[in-house]
Amino acid sequence: MFSMNYGWISAALKLIMIRANFVVSVMSKVCSVALLTLVLFGLSLVGVHGGVCGEPNEYFYGAIDVDINILPNSDMDITETIKIVYTSGTFHYADRWIPMDRVESITGVEVWEGEREYGFNPKVRRWIAERKESGKALGGDSYAYATWVDGGKFWIGWWYPATSGGSRTFTIRYTVHGGLRIGEKDDQLYWKAVFKDHDVPIGRSRTTIHLPEGVYTEPLKAFSYGTAAERSMVDDRTIQFVTGVIPSHQELEVQVFFPHGIVSGTVPVWQADLERHEAYNAGVKPKVNLALVLLGVIALIAGGLWLWNVFRGRVRVPRSSFAPPMVYSPPDDLPPALVGLLTKNAVGANELVATIFDLAQKRVIAIAQAERKKFFFSSKDVMLSRSSGITKHSFERLVADALASGNGTWLSEQRGRLPELLRDFSSRVEQESVRQGLFQEEPSKSKGRLSKPGLFMLFVTPFVGIPLVLWLFERAEMIFVPFVSVLLVGLATIILSSKMPSVTEVGATQAGLWKGFGRYLKKMVKDKSLAVDNVSYWDSYFPYAVIFGLSKGWVTTFEGLGANAPAWFHVGAADSGSIEASGTSMPSLESVSSAFQSMVNSINSGFGSGGTSGGGGGGGGGGGGGGGGSAG
Repeated sequence: MFSMNYGWISAALKLIMIRANFVVSVMSKVCSVALLTLVLFGLSLVGVHGGVCGEPNEYFYGAIDVDINILPNSDMDITETIKIVYTSGTFHYADRWIPMDRVESITGVEVWEGEREYGFNPKVRRWIAERKESGKALGGDSYAYATWVDGGKFWIGWWYPATSGGSRTFTIRYTVHGGLRIGEKDDQLYWKAVFKDHDVPIGRSRTTIHLPEGVYTEPLKAFSYGTAAERSMVDDRTIQFVTGVIPSHQELEVQVFFPHGIVSGTVPVWQADLERHEAYNAGVKPKVNLALVLLGVIALIAGGLWLWNVFRGRVRVPRSSFAPPMVYSPPDDLPPALVGLLTKNAVGANELVATIFDLAQKRVIAIAQAERKKFFFSSKDVMLSRSSGITKHSFERLVADALASGNGTWLSEQRGRLPELLRDFSSRVEQESVRQGLFQEEPSKSKGRLSKPGLFMLFVTPFVGIPLVLWLFERAEMIFVPFVSVLLVGLATIILSSKMPSVTEVGATQAGLWKGFGRYLKKMVKDKSLAVDNVSYWDSYFPYAVIFGLSKGWVTTFEGLGANAPAWFHVGAADSGSIEASGTSMPSLESVSSAFQSMVNSINSGFGSGGTSGGGGGGGGGGGGGGGGSAG
């Protein structure tokens, strides 16, 4: 290898380091000034908004009492008494929302605080939104409320002067129309008295239900769901539920049945929709789910029968009459790529790398490793050059012509064309296997009969199934079963496609022999005494070691035995696009291993991959009311 003077590189590196230290020093000062500016700016923001951001707003509900008065016309007058205890921060508003899916309308809203009645002001909605977003108190010292409907929720929001510490007690009154469920025998109140959407605990709650006058021939049936509640009968027409502390995000839902005819209401629209939904769930949905499960089972059975028929229709694979457990020398001169196809039913990057080394062994190409310099950096690369040897098979000529030239070709510069090269290489190897009578047809065509339908099932089924499952899951929970069955059939199809290639009797015999030779090579890597006996064959066996995934251990084993590098491998220095090897010492096997890894990395990077083979009970949720509330 040419000796080189690195003095000018050392001087250049010192100059770069001096410049770099100067730049780092300047950047450190700039960053310090910028950081100080940001800190001062942040402090100024705290000074401006300290009342909002400096002290977090914390509160809890001291109590929420609900009074429900059922009117003879089936409306409900509801009064909520909400006590908010402020522990830190400054507050200006509170809000409350009620879902509209179990009511027809809500009217007659009033907001009181003691003897003070809040006036209606539509601006309250904007004041609350601005308060939540920026902390600004646009409403000032106003006492006002507003109502609005948004996203299927009926909102009640009210504004009050700044409050820090202490507590405030608000009374919210409203009338619910179409909130009762009307039945043939019984009517019922099903209402979430204490809403679930609260981020803070509630000290206690008392819910009182007043029924209208009428003839009650049977005892009232009353239930509660969610948080634990104690039920009591105040009188014949009044029921009360009392709770202790209610943790955050827990609700109290009450259900009371009373005789039909006590109230004069008609069936609300939402109830008719709900009853149709319940009738479907009770009668139709189980049958639909059963049918979907049966359809999934049928899909699995049909897929299994189809696979059985496909394998039954192919040409029967002959069994080799001679498949020794170990073969101590190559059974014949079959090229490594064909050996890989015979033993794995596939041609990949390993077969391409093994073919490169096999061509080098046959003196068709020469392999050289060199340090390529780019600016101040260098990296190892492999150059392939044409030699005087002659190729025997079309796939060998393809590799030699594509990757090597008379003046030498850098392998790293061929990455862009490697995927196309591998496809052409695989096709020619398969064609040669049929020409030599090893396979009855090209293995990729045999596998394609299963792999193509399998890929179609694996890719198309999710695109169709996922939207349908999301759309129809409420109507039939088992909607996913047929799609899962199709996916399982597709997966089985992909896995079994590798078993489709049909070898001839010659191919079966050759496959058994070469697998035995592969076991011998694996034993040679582990058994040092066996490797010593074969040290003179290490390079001629090397392409086959690559095929069987033994390349790294193979080189390491024979390097430890002092084996010489092959004559077709050189180490040199890159100069003007070529390699100068004069004056170098004999390359080591470590260099061969490094070159092999460099080739593997270059080839795999061309394909974008890496490496080679080597508390309150249940029932709730059906009633109206509930929703949420907050303060800020």
